[in-house]
Amino acid sequence: MVKMLLLSAAAALPMMLAAPASAAVHTRVLVQPVDAVILDGGPGFGSIENTYNQAGLSATYVSGVTPTMPYLATTTHTQIFACCEWFSNNGSTTATVSYLVPLDRVKWIDSFHLWNEESSGIGKFDLWWGTFAGDLAHLLLAGVSPTDNPLGPDYLAQSWDIAPKPGGWYTLIMSECPQPNPGSFAGCAIGEVAFNGPVVPEPGTWAMMIAGFGLVGWAARNRRRDLAQA
Repeated sequence: MVKMLLLSAAAALPMMLAAPASAAVHTRVLVQPVDAVILDGGPGFGSIENTYNQAGLSATYVSGVTPTMPYLATTTHTQIFACCEWFSNNGSTTATVSYLVPLDRVKWIDSFHLWNEESSGIGKFDLWWGTFAGDLAHLLLAGVSPTDNPLGPDYLAQSWDIAPKPGGWYTLIMSECPQPNPGSFAGCAIGEVAFNGPVVPEPGTWAMMIAGFGLVGWAARNRRRDLAQA
């Protein structure tokens, strides 16, 4: 009986591997940008790399590996400027930054995460996708007002789902800066950004799943047989 089940599983394996990606079980993982370009409001203060290099986060993640949850539910951003944030030019009310986001073992990008800096932050933003820095090919989010984080405790990220897009340049257009609470610096400010997408299991994972299903079926059949003979 076990031999028959294993042979059936082996016969089904090629069909499972050839199934469309939408049939796969997806795990959502974080994706880290690998580059950024300041297009408006710069050069500003601090390094733009500090908005995606995880320097200000209470815990680091591995791009393309770390599950989005529960990471986002517990990971905060520091309020320290020197290592960990970027501010636009003094007196600016707008700023634009493009982030280069790779697929990095995910099938597509479908969420955006922002740790909104607490002293000035972003009043409103639009998010666009394109094939080069500043390319406004597809609007993903419009007129979003993130939380005005108060001075005090370190702060969590906010998340927004977006239409699935491939790797490329994601352009953040900020306006109505600073936020009023407390608005201590006249400019836009970013704590950290990240993205996420779904991972498709490797072929080896599918093989293990099929073998597991076969063993579960074998156990269930033996259980029914034992009950019938009792």
